[in-house]
Amino acid sequence: MSMDEVLLKKSEYHQAVRELRRTESHVYHRIRSIMEDKNFVDQVTARIPPTYPIIGNLRCGTWYFPKFFATSYFKSTDGHYGHWQFHISRLNFHVAVAAYKHNGVVIIDSTRKGKKFPDSFTRTIPIWCAIMNTCVLQASGSEAAPTTSLLHMPPWVSDSEVAQVQAKLPQFVRTARDHGVDWSPLVAHADKPLRCVWVTNCSAWQSRLQQDLQYCTENNFVPVVLLSCSNSEPVMRSSYTYIQGAGDDHTSWSLGLTPALFWEHATWLLEDGIYPDECEERVHQVVSKKTHVDFKGKITDVAVTSGSAQLVEVSGTPFWLSECLEDSAIQSLTDTHAVVVCQTKNCTTISDSSSLLSCTIPLDSKMELERSLVKVLAFTYKALSCQKPIAVVSISSGVAVGLVVALLCTLCVCDSLQEGSMCEWRDLVKEHLANKQEELVVSGEWVQSLRITKQVVKRVLSFVQGVLHAQVAQYAVPTRNIMIQINRFFMTANTPHGKANFSL
Repeated sequence: MSMDEVLLKKSEYHQAVRELRRTESHVYHRIRSIMEDKNFVDQVTARIPPTYPIIGNLRCGTWYFPKFFATSYFKSTDGHYGHWQFHISRLNFHVAVAAYKHNGVVIIDSTRKGKKFPDSFTRTIPIWCAIMNTCVLQASGSEAAPTTSLLHMPPWVSDSEVAQVQAKLPQFVRTARDHGVDWSPLVAHADKPLRCVWVTNCSAWQSRLQQDLQYCTENNFVPVVLLSCSNSEPVMRSSYTYIQGAGDDHTSWSLGLTPALFWEHATWLLEDGIYPDECEERVHQVVSKKTHVDFKGKITDVAVTSGSAQLVEVSGTPFWLSECLEDSAIQSLTDTHAVVVCQTKNCTTISDSSSLLSCTIPLDSKMELERSLVKVLAFTYKALSCQKPIAVVSISSGVAVGLVVALLCTLCVCDSLQEGSMCEWRDLVKEHLANKQEELVVSGEWVQSLRITKQVVKRVLSFVQGVLHAQVAQYAVPTRNIMIQINRFFMTANTPHGKANFSL
């Protein structure tokens, strides 16, 4: 073979690779693959008890079902070999509550080509189950709970790896127990440990699922069904290219499409006979009509002059979250609430007042949240002294939740967090708010007064996540950038942020 022929073949090979990559990144092939995987999800859910809540694991897993009971956040990186980790910020306490309450739960996720299960299913969640089981047993009075015997990992994980994970479990359990988590809702179920059941799209999945569920029933386990919904076997399709784990890395292919928008318009987007380019154009049309991020789940309608404002309560606190509202609704809401309006750009025409504070926090800004927190905290203290609830209105629910975390950090002293009594914060504020407000206004050194640390911020975040997940089906977790800004705000006591003037 001549050199020219070699170069020609190499060029043809690279051209084929580029074409394959373009195909895999095309939104049409992605959502067609997701729809195919959803059909398998329907087959599995038809063969499990209908009472089992269906939970989507962020981010990939949320594409494969139209309406989830809730979402979870189990990271595959927490289960990577040699780097097994447990983070209190990913406690997923609501998943355990749902599993015990309904005697089982289904978690949906997927993975890219090359594996049948994501590492979150083979390692992260089995480790989490062992932590939950041990903490519940110890909370029930069994301090000498057999930590290692409660670990159940899939049979293809080596004995050596299982032994290494078992050695780390006591440390993970201490982390979970040292953060003031209230385990009492689960204590009544201490005699029924959580146990993973793995399901994937293979020829024998039905018989295996039936056997595993029967084993859990006979041995008094609560099944956590881990459904990896993508097909790992290569199968030819005539009209599209099937992509395993199509929901993964959605920012590279979705064109702004979200799971909620996809399922709302799925029939139209995947109409019979549609061409890929036409499907892409329809996706652009759907995304262009999206004006704001909606909160999903349990919502309270609060009457205002112009109709009603939909608010989500962070129960046990005076804080409410809301999607972006019209100016008239915001103005009417100030009759009953102190309103903090958080925008990505200045688009509100109404003026600030004693019951309304407007702040601009661009999502890509690395400092603006820190600058705004000074004003927000001062405004909140004054509003609480007048016994007014606080409504945080934002187009991004992640920013809204981040603001609530920062506000709660300044309202709860460390002792109450360690005792796990955050839900009783109203009594704490009633007793201490006036004195602390006076102290803070005089000295300005509120960071040192409240001894806020990164651990306190993590505990408050886990509390807010747990409360919202318990009552709201879906909500946006604060991004890493937002949490970095909040941590930096509280850790820099010698900067102008740390010397906040609450007499503003």
